[in-house]
Amino acid sequence: MDKYGQGDKMGALRCFERAAEQSESMQVKRAAYYNQCCCHTYFGDLELAQFALRDAILCGLDYAQAQEDPTLLRMEASAQVRNQLRSFAAGRQSSSGTKQKREYERMKREGTNRGANMSPMQGMLEDIDTGSNVDVTVGGLVRRVSLVIVAFVAVFFGLTLLLQYYLGASGLK
Repeated sequence: MDKYGQGDKMGALRCFERAAEQSESMQVKRAAYYNQCCCHTYFGDLELAQFALRDAILCGLDYAQAQEDPTLLRMEASAQVRNQLRSFAAGRQSSSGTKQKREYERMKREGTNRGANMSPMQGMLEDIDTGSNVDVTVGGLVRRVSLVIVAFVAVFFGLTLLLQYYLGASGLK
């Protein structure tokens, strides 16, 4: 906590991370995770603060008591961030990663069009509307790319010939 008080917030965060990893004591882990949460809120990273707070709660932290505990860091955060963390600690709010995972699991259970073996990104790509007359096979893709390349080469050489003709006609050679 000395490093944090001296302004070395990143150094303090590293110390709290080591303490949480190395300690066997739930009390030390709880304090280390809560202090990590305070560091992350100082840096403005709400998602990492929520992860650390979740770990502290899993170790038995009472968020309301931790706010008043003089042996722990004081959270330097806006009222909005404090309210979000309070809601998160009470279980009324989830991190964005947790929300995405829940949505994916729900869709997997329901067997929606994204399929059980697809990643969420594959499902998003599946939702792109390509129209009914577009060939989406590999061969179709190769034909479209080839057509674009041929068009580019034709335009390039056409412009080159036009430029040579223009420069030759104006006597700038």
